[in-house]
Amino acid sequence: MNIEGWPLCVVDGWTTTEAVELTLKESLAFLRGDDYEVTKASGEVVFRVRGNVFSWRSHKEMVDMHGQVVAIMDRKLESILFTQRVFNARGELLFTVRRRNLLPWKLEMDIIVIREGRRVASGQKGVPPDFIVTGNTLTRDVTITRTHDREIVTRISRKGLIIGDILLGRDTYNVLIPPGSDIAFSILAAIAIDEIFRK
Repeated sequence: MNIEGWPLCVVDGWTTTEAVELTLKESLAFLRGDDYEVTKASGEVVFRVRGNVFSWRSHKEMVDMHGQVVAIMDRKLESILFTQRVFNARGELLFTVRRRNLLPWKLEMDIIVIREGRRVASGQKGVPPDFIVTGNTLTRDVTITRTHDREIVTRISRKGLIIGDILLGRDTYNVLIPPGSDIAFSILAAIAIDEIFRK
């Protein structure tokens, strides 16, 4: 799972052996809040993400094509810098995504993976990130880079805008995942980034 303590697989069972391109499409579901659907180029659904508009922490569940829960997401309420937390199906914290600053024109976030023997301090101060998120706030082009070797593990880009999507505030993204990366982690991180970006 790890090489010299650095995560290659964050969500068990979702490491890809080949390059993968997925589409992440947001939909606004009445009484459920933001939902997302993740598909292959063929249209086959890989993941669905269900939101809950009545959840105080913006609770979401990501399920696979069989309806099995892969991960659970929520927002850390006490964080000024907008932190999203991701848990496995058993409720164990996997990783956090946190904005570095409040400057609207700077898209910089840190991802810290929780693993055995490591705890996240309050506010994550002094805890070096495992991944760094950088990008363009206007185009929403984003890269996720592993810090120890500067390897890009995910590229996210917004697809062409449709008038209806603009009016409804929906976005569609291409998510490019290279071989050896964790598909579920990449999608969960992309959703967390999108959620934080909107705050």
